[in-house]
Amino acid sequence: MKQRRFKRLVSMVLTFALFCGMIGEMRTETEACATAFWAGTNGYDNRDLRFRISNSAFVPVIAPASSNFNHVLDTFSNGGWNSITSRVRITNVSTNASGANTVVVIGENMPPVAGWLTFGEIRPYDRLGRPAALASDWSDVDIVMNNGLANWRLICNNDAQRTRVFENAFRHEVGHVLKLVHPGCSTIAVMHQGIPAALPGGSSFVGEKLQAHDSTNLQVKWG
Repeated sequence: MKQRRFKRLVSMVLTFALFCGMIGEMRTETEACATAFWAGTNGYDNRDLRFRISNSAFVPVIAPASSNFNHVLDTFSNGGWNSITSRVRITNVSTNASGANTVVVIGENMPPVAGWLTFGEIRPYDRLGRPAALASDWSDVDIVMNNGLANWRLICNNDAQRTRVFENAFRHEVGHVLKLVHPGCSTIAVMHQGIPAALPGGSSFVGEKLQAHDSTNLQVKWG
């Protein structure tokens, strides 16, 4: 992680105001919104993208052994960002990932604001370590996850469900690292802001598996 002159919050955050286990508005459209991504590059060779997750990112929100962050690098059919385009390949998601193409994932206590809880956010930087505009060329970017257990318990006091939501939030923030934005239409997508409704049957959230919108925009953005 490069030296920072200062930090600021980026407005593209994942928020959720419903109690854990409740089903929100079900989105039924499946088409992709056009150009749902930021201009510019993210500063990485996305063919070998790595994520180093500090313990502060998820402890004490979830137990380290209870979460499988490799879901993020699973094949598209299994919910991850890989196998969509040869231009994007996540090769390591762990607490010891390293190298030039490593995104640092840290934790920070982010209490609710006006009833909304931020689960995670990205903080991009330019080559001088200054906060970068979202639609610009970044030098690198951090993911910041909310590690305040008291905050999470406001909406989800069930350990297993909290782990699922945390993983969904992390998958969503990885999409932001890849320059994808919140869709401007009602299509089903991991990149929608907030934890969307359960899929038909109620067995899983939309956020647990990438949708056509997510894969289409990733391909348009990176080729």
